Amino acid sequence: MIWNITTVERTGSTNADLAARAHGGALEPGDVLIAGEQMAGRGRLERVWSSPAGSSLALSAALALPAEPTRWPILPLAVGLATATAVTTWGIDARLKWPNDVLVEEKKLAGILVETRAVPSSTPNSQVKYLAIAGIGLNLSQTVADLPIPRATSLALAGATGITPREAADAVLGALGETMERWRAEGDAAVLEPYRRLCSTLGRVVDVTVPSAGGVETITGRAVAIGDDGRLGLDIAATNVPGDAVRWFGSGEIEHVRAAR
Repeated sequence: MIWNITTVERTGSTNADLAARAHGGALEPGDVLIAGEQMAGRGRLERVWSSPAGSSLALSAALALPAEPTRWPILPLAVGLATATAVTTWGIDARLKWPNDVLVEEKKLAGILVETRAVPSSTPNSQVKYLAIAGIGLNLSQTVADLPIPRATSLALAGATGITPREAADAVLGALGETMERWRAEGDAAVLEPYRRLCSTLGRVVDVTVPSAGGVETITGRAVAIGDDGRLGLDIAATNVPGDAVRWFGSGEIEHVRAAR
């Protein structure tokens, strides 16, 4: 995959910048924005993901979506898989928390936010094109004192010191390009099978927080499956929660509670 890379010294959000390009009809698959410092990056539930200068990788990439919208939910898993694969090249045992947080020893190393955006065409009466924007924030050199929460980590703390933002970008984009090509050529199993092997959510008792009519709802159960559509299957009968034995989630905030016995 050919990447068209733009770098900036500082920005608010690389995802927001590419979304603005999309709104103006100027975004193409393979466009990448890398920021030396990101001041207002966003994670799930509108959490702020900041990237201090030189200590983190902050990039966003525009990706083509499959023709079938039913396959689009696989993409966030593919981006997580690619990022974790890149991290393993530095000898680190990276795992995935569904859908795409990259963990090392249960601490968050990288956060990913994938958004779909319409790109208007300059040709009258032509069909609207949709692209995905994948934002990746990867901690590189932070110390314990630099990190915002105790459950975060960095490459340096995990044992991979001296990795520069450009080296990290090359590794991540290389793995992302290979993952996207395999997905296109071989189908969903090319993503789902290796994803399941790296997913530390499977087998765990977890809390899933999702929007509800009253605000948010938290459901506890054992994660038993990643479906062929990318959804997480939660066995709630195992934790004595009333309702169906298995509930399926296409999105939600996940908290690992404990390992399976």
